[in-house]
Amino acid sequence: MIEGIEQDTLEDPPLLFREYVGAPPELKRIMDSQFKLVKTWARLKAKGGWYSWRDQLLGGVMPALHKNADGLRKVPPYSILFVC
Repeated sequence: MIEGIEQDTLEDPPLLFREYVGAPPELKRIMDSQFKLVKTWARLKAKGGWYSWRDQLLGGVMPALHKNADGLRKVPPYSILFVC
């Protein structure tokens, strides 16, 4: 299947590839710069999605951790050692 896609692409490359190959050097530099900008934007967009997911995940955990920490602060420091 992949070989078929590769063959089709080699026989009839997408317009963007044809434009890039036939472009003068100055235009290629501009296109390279734009490609890098798009790549950076996509990477940052993905990171934003990951941080959003992580924030939602921790949103449910953090209140419980704070509650547990507050409970531990109320216990005298060495009394935990003698609970066993």
